[in-house]
Amino acid sequence: MFDPVSYLSTVHKDTDSGTFHAGIGIVRSKISSTGAALSTKKDLVMNNYVQFLAAKMTLDDINRKFLSTKDVADFLDDLEDSMK
Repeated sequence: MFDPVSYLSTVHKDTDSGTFHAGIGIVRSKISSTGAALSTKKDLVMNNYVQFLAAKMTLDDINRKFLSTKDVADFLDDLEDSMK
């Protein structure tokens, strides 16, 4: 099991407190910026969920039609008509 006190006393036994505190600041900053980027991606998906879902359903439909016994030329004609 990870023991943070043991880790810090072994790995950073020669690190002065100023350097150690500066490192803590860097770690906090990276965690904060990573969290903000993740939140932005989550917001993008949540705000556009209907569009993501519609795109997925369209791709699934295309895949299903290509895998069916329907003639590919007929499918492509149908697809072209639906895009008009």
